[in-house]
Amino acid sequence: MKSIKKYETIINEALRSALEYDTPEGQINEFISFFGKHIGSDRIYIFEDDEEHHVTNNTYEWCAEGITPQIEHLQGVNMEVIDWWYDTFDEGKSVIISDVEELKGVHQVSYNMLKYQNVCKVVVSPLRHKGQIRGFFGVDNPPAVDYNALTMFLDMIGTMLISLLKIRNTFQKEQYNASMSSYSALSEIYLCMHLIDIKTGKYEQIKNAKHIEKECEEFD
Repeated sequence: MKSIKKYETIINEALRSALEYDTPEGQINEFISFFGKHIGSDRIYIFEDDEEHHVTNNTYEWCAEGITPQIEHLQGVNMEVIDWWYDTFDEGKSVIISDVEELKGVHQVSYNMLKYQNVCKVVVSPLRHKGQIRGFFGVDNPPAVDYNALTMFLDMIGTMLISLLKIRNTFQKEQYNASMSSYSALSEIYLCMHLIDIKTGKYEQIKNAKHIEKECEEFD
């Protein structure tokens, strides 16, 4: 009970600290940073699933001083690598690994991945929205604690994170719509205008004069 009270206090203070930031990105980063520092762990991270490509991506990460960030190396992780985590989530449980050496020879790929990151123990909980698993978040090398209390704490954290991620998605959509509206207005002085994301290669047509579009079709 004492541990739970402590965790509830940390959540309230973390949320209060996060809300001092004006953007959802800032709020999420501050939120995980706050409770990472106050529970004492090496790394806290959020993964969001991309069901279409059957991969999961590390979208947010906090690291304690002296801990090497891993976020750049954990993009497009095939969900099959940690399919047993998702099986555990489907049972309504968190993944609790009190000693990563226990995975050796049993879940070898997971063992190799965690060992490479200098993870000795880890607790991971799912992110659920409308009954569906949308990703997960984890705590690497937490202090010696009551794992049942910690998983209850992470369940509460998960609810907060889903709310913050939903706010972020709405914010990004509003920003996108505002940008497209501005581009559309600007396109009035051009014959053609296209939006291209250099990183992803995603291509969007904002405006294309009909006679140019016809010429392009004839060229094809």
